[in-house]
Amino acid sequence: MKDLRCSLDNCAHNKGYMCRARNILVTEEADCATYKPEFERESDDNIMFEAGMEGFSQAIDGPKIHCSADACVFNKSEKCVANGISVLSEAREPVCASFSLK
Repeated sequence: MKDLRCSLDNCAHNKGYMCRARNILVTEEADCATYKPEFERESDDNIMFEAGMEGFSQAIDGPKIHCSADACVFNKSEKCVANGISVLSEAREPVCASFSLK
């Protein structure tokens, strides 16, 4: 996964609009189940992604994206195969904006 964008700036995994969670779960309804309110933010010792002057750097293994949205064209055996995903807020709920109906 190359690009993990998140517009929910109040999520504990969001840093500079980039997701730095180790595991991301997208539900059958294309909701982001990884969302965690900012007050639950972990220390920087546990981060996986870092946004800096040179952009987005990612650990070699990258995040694990588990997707239960069977109707999405990017879901292959419950793994997201898109080059990137964007999470947006819809009615105050985090949703995968990269969801594309098969």
